Formats: sequence, C-alpha cells, structure tokens
Amino acid sequence: MIVVSISAIANAQKSSGFNGLDMNPGNLFLLSNAKTRSISPENLTGEPGKGGMATLENGSARNNTRELGQGWKVNPFVIIKPNETYTMAEITGPGAIQHIWMTPTGIWRYSILRFYWDDEKEPSIEVPVGDFFGAGWGSYAHLNSLMVTINPGSAFNCYWVMPFRKKCRITMTNIHTESMSLYYQIDYTLTTVPDDAAYFHAQFRRSNPIKAGVCTLVDSIQGKGQYVGTYLAWGVHNNGWWGEGEIKFYIDGDIQFPTINGTGTEDYFCGSYDFDTRRKNSMGIETTDYTEFSTAYSGLHQVVRGDGHYNVMQRFGLYRWHIMDPIRFEKGLKVTIQDLGCAITDVAGVEVGHTTLIEGNGKLEKGKGPVRTGVTAIFPAGKKYTPVFANWHMLNGNGDMTGTHWITESGFLETPILITNTSSVGTVRDAALKWMDEHKYYDTSQGLFWYSYPVVAETWDGLLNDINGFHVKPEHVWQALEKASTGFVEEGAVGGGTGMVCLGFKGGIGTSSRVIDKKLGGYTVGVLVQSNFGIKSQLTIAGVPVGKELADTLNIKIFEEPSAQNNSDSYGEKNEWMEQGSIIVVVATNAPLLPHQLKRIAFNATIQATEEAIMNALVAGATMKGINDNTVYGLPHEAVIRILKKYNRIK
Repeated sequence: MIVVSISAIANAQKSSGFNGLDMNPGNLFLLSNAKTRSISPENLTGEPGKGGMATLENGSARNNTRELGQGWKVNPFVIIKPNETYTMAEITGPGAIQHIWMTPTGIWRYSILRFYWDDEKEPSIEVPVGDFFGAGWGSYAHLNSLMVTINPGSAFNCYWVMPFRKKCRITMTNIHTESMSLYYQIDYTLTTVPDDAAYFHAQFRRSNPIKAGVCTLVDSIQGKGQYVGTYLAWGVHNNGWWGEGEIKFYIDGDIQFPTINGTGTEDYFCGSYDFDTRRKNSMGIETTDYTEFSTAYSGLHQVVRGDGHYNVMQRFGLYRWHIMDPIRFEKGLKVTIQDLGCAITDVAGVEVGHTTLIEGNGKLEKGKGPVRTGVTAIFPAGKKYTPVFANWHMLNGNGDMTGTHWITESGFLETPILITNTSSVGTVRDAALKWMDEHKYYDTSQGLFWYSYPVVAETWDGLLNDINGFHVKPEHVWQALEKASTGFVEEGAVGGGTGMVCLGFKGGIGTSSRVIDKKLGGYTVGVLVQSNFGIKSQLTIAGVPVGKELADTLNIKIFEEPSAQNNSDSYGEKNEWMEQGSIIVVVATNAPLLPHQLKRIAFNATIQATEEAIMNALVAGATMKGINDNTVYGLPHEAVIRILKKYNRIK
C-alpha cells in the first residue's frame, strides 16, 4: 500500500485572520483558528475523540462485525422506520456545513431532508433527498459539478457552504411504508461567521401537469439575498422537443415583465440546439440524439430514454449553479420557467382549451348516449380582438367549416377557431358569438362596428358517439374558450377529438411544432390536428408499414353499424366507410407572411409537424368503447416499438 499524504505545516508567527470558510485551491496554505468536526453514525455528536466508540451490543452492523469488535465499522448506518423523523445532526455554532456525503436506501422522493438554522421553527431547507442532490427520478446518473456530485453506487455529495450562527439541526423523515437505511457524514467547521453571511435555503416544488404553461420555481422569497442554483427533474408526456421555454427572474417587485429573461430552457442550462449531437450508428446511418453532459456549473446529466416496455416516457435531469453569476435581489424574487415544447402554443399568443364529454355506456339511446364528444377552442392571439393574417385550404371532402368566406374576402382571422363533431357546428358557432359579445371581445367603446362569423370546423364521431343526440351545449363551448391557455396542450381523446378514429386506431387531437433554421429567420410553425381518417393498412411510421404489420391486431369492433361488418377494419376495396374520413389541420406561425403566402403554407408547409401531430394523437389515444359497445383500440406502444426495432429505425 502506497499512501501520499499532503498537508500544510505551520511556520508563521502571525495569523492572517482567515476563518476557514470560502475554501479554494488559492487559500489552502492559509492557517486559521477554525475547528474541523464531523458527524456520522460512528460519531453522532461530532465531539473530539468520540468516533468509533459503538459497541457490538448497540451497533447497526453488529452481525457483520461480530468478530472485529469496537472501532471496526460497528455502527456505519442508521435505520429510519416508516413515518419516523431521525435527527442526523445537532450542532452548536457559530460555524458552517462544508460537505455532506450520504447514500440512502429506499425511494428517495419519500425521504425528506430538512435543515433548521439557529432558532427556526420552520426549516430553511425542505426537499426530498434525491431532488436535493440532483436525482429526482429515483435512479443513478453521474453528476460531476462543483457544488454537487453523484458518484457510482449512488453516493450523494454536497459542497454548498451553509453558515449558521447559533445552531444547526438536520433531520431526515421517512414518509414511506417501509424502513430505510442511511449512511451519512456531515463535515463542518466551528468558526466565526461574517455579519454579512446569508443563510442557505432550498425549496422543492412539483407541477404535473404544468398549469397554463408556466411553472413557478419560487415566488415567496422576501428580503435581501441571491439566487444560486436550479435543479429540474423534467418529464414529458408527448413526442417532440420540450425545451424552448424561457426562464424569467422577477426581481424586487417586477410584475408583468422580468428583469432577467432567458432565451430558452436549453440556453439557461448552458446548452444549445436541443442538447443534440449528430453521430453515425453501427450501421453508418447518421442519427441525432440527446447528449448528456456534466460540468462545474451546469449540466444535462440524466436522460431517461425509456426501455420500450413499461417505462416508456422520457425524463431529464438538469442543473445550473449561479456560482460566478448569482442573481442578487434587495427586496424579493420570483422565478418562473415556461413549458414550451412541441405544440401549436409554441407560437406566441396561441391558446388552446378543451371541453371533453364522456358519459354512459352500452346500447345507443338517441339523446341519452353514450356520449363521446367535445369542443376544442384555439385563440390565435389571446382572448382579445387581435386580427391576424390568415388563409385556408380544402384538399377534398364534404365537411363544413364556417367563417371561411370572410377569411378569403378580408385576409384576416378575427375570431377563435373551434373544432367539434359534425352535428354540433351550429350550436358551437352560436355559442362562440354570444361568448364574444358578452366578454366584449371587440372594443366598441369608440363606436367601432364589428361583424364576424366564427370559424368552426368538424369531423364525424358517430362510430363512438351519440352524434345526433346533440350533447354539445353552449356552456361546453364557453368552458373550452375560458380554459384556453398557452403552454401544455392535452392530446388524444380530448375536446373535439374525443370520439375520433385515425388509421384504424383511436385518434383525436394532436399537436406539434418546428423551429425553422435560424439562418432563415428562426420562425416557429405550430400545428394542431383533429385526426379522423384512414385505415390501418395506411399507417406508416418512419417509412415502416406499421399498419400492415399490425393487420391482425386490435381490429376495430363494430356492432349494429349499418355500413360495416363487425370485428374487422380490413374490408378490402368494398370498405367505403373506413376509407372515408377527414382531418382538420390548424397551422400557426410567427413568420411575417401575407394571406396569399399563408395559402401556400396551409397547403405545403408543416409536413413534419403535421405528421408528428397525427402520431401524437395516436400515441396519446387510449382504447375507447362507445355506442353499442363499438370499440376502437389505442395504438399498442410496445408492439410499435418492436416493429420499429425490427426495421432498424430505433435501437
């Protein structure tokens, strides 16, 4: 065994007054009067000369060390029972925590870490232990930053300096139903604390889903201080890119607009372009994928890609430490981040709301149900009258969309767009007009005359819904309009898409977006679809004939439907019912285009976003049983993954 020991030996007669805090390689040679102490299960008080005193009779590892005896790792961990709060440390100051190491067992989100400074009744730190150390998803991912590290074996380390003047108390509460084991060590120093030293605070918040597209990180900070870091455990519920939301720091009374406004989620975490790296796979095909990184001040250290089985959703762990750029405030601070990813609401100003109606089961009784329908409302520029350039295009079909003649005549869209079922267009149109009138959508205070014809589009949901029971009422339209918001858009069997069928599986609402190359302006194109078309054999994903591979799987079951046979969606050339169908595609963009140019966008552009929006509707669609027990199955995720792997489209 070779041991290299490095130390600094005193040879000076006069002290510099260094208090042993603010440690860095540039002051390791300075001596101080600070006292080094450490608390662990082997020395629960941190007192000098009291470490390793546990005996076999009271040691947590007495079975393992029964032949070694006192001083030989007899008590290296503690057991915390369900609903028990264990005091990890009680320290009399002044001093500062300088390093914490621990490795807790159990479910990390159920182990709550709390710190109390001086005489506090409420903790200054109250965070699940996994989230405090950057492991919010409950699984190991290497994190190698200046202030926090996670090392192999799920070893949590924290290097935040946390001063206190009178006392420090640290506890761990196990809110799980099973006992947990905790190995830990708290390294601290007893020394003088400067008068201008602030206390360390940390807070945990969770939003699922994020409401109105904005997640508030903190909003109750009062007094003078500085914001020093963010850790986010970010989960996504749909396909596509998720990280365009801006982080905003509202400092010292900012209300509508912040002092600091970021340019995107990946930008705030010191990355760019979706954290993507292009590389060639084993077959020589160029691929693009998320690239984990962990640096001193920032990182995307965890990407949970899903295993293609039960854990299919993507999850991300990100951190940003403001060590060299703390956010200083005098009176107060609020911090928010936008949920801006891959949806039509990525275009600034666009708001989307749904009313979903699902009632009853069994045999169809006209006017009573079963009901599988709804309304989706889309505001192009918020809930106030704001005309935007617009155009429209019909590829083919026999459906009806109101308000299109005025768009052709004027070149403007002046109302919200609403989507529902075929038989409810009139009800929705009238209700939208009344909503705009009563909510003073148009400013008539200056004698302005207004005339408008709301844009209402439809697709047919009569396979699952009592469509001629007219279940969509004016109040449902108003609810969709009122609930419209920016940010996250719910997909699948929601709103107008509740009873829709797409490519032989459950369809409905889907949305996506694309950002054009910055060299071409960096504009955003967003799409929302109500998909209700096609047969299974037409379903193609990434060039793979997925529908044909699933030809004998989860076929639609139809009972008492006069235009189709039951238990199959593959009727050959005679199948007119399944071949007929329709899709509503709403396209929004912030590109500076005139109406005649938008006509071309409505016809050509957005191909990628539209395809992805349709796929999102399918992925989000769950199996639904409707009138007469007609059944449309949700897309089988695991089977699709196996097929895509078979064709080497995914690993």
